[in-house]
Amino acid sequence: MYMQQQQPLLSTQDFNMAAELDTRNPDVYHHRGQLKILLDQVDEAVEDFDECIRLRPDSALAQAQKCFALYRQAYTGNNPSQVQTAMDGFEDVIRKFPKCAEGYALYAQ
Repeated sequence: MYMQQQQPLLSTQDFNMAAELDTRNPDVYHHRGQLKILLDQVDEAVEDFDECIRLRPDSALAQAQKCFALYRQAYTGNNPSQVQTAMDGFEDVIRKFPKCAEGYALYAQ
């Protein structure tokens, strides 16, 4: 809700508090990673998606969004080989989770 109200600092504080309260909840890391992408904190977003995937390896959404974050990192850094690695990651996600629409949508972007 704080992001909808243009208050990213309060949103960040809430997710940080949630992560402190329940370090084993993959949803906290997934949603905080999404927030960090919106805030252009892509490196930190990747870390949160990694933690989400570590806690819940079957999270297709987290894996697709991690690929998107990696793509943004590579594209912003003008690194064609990392761009290709991110694209290959999308293809892996789509192969592993063919019913995950988010994987296709982010890959298309």
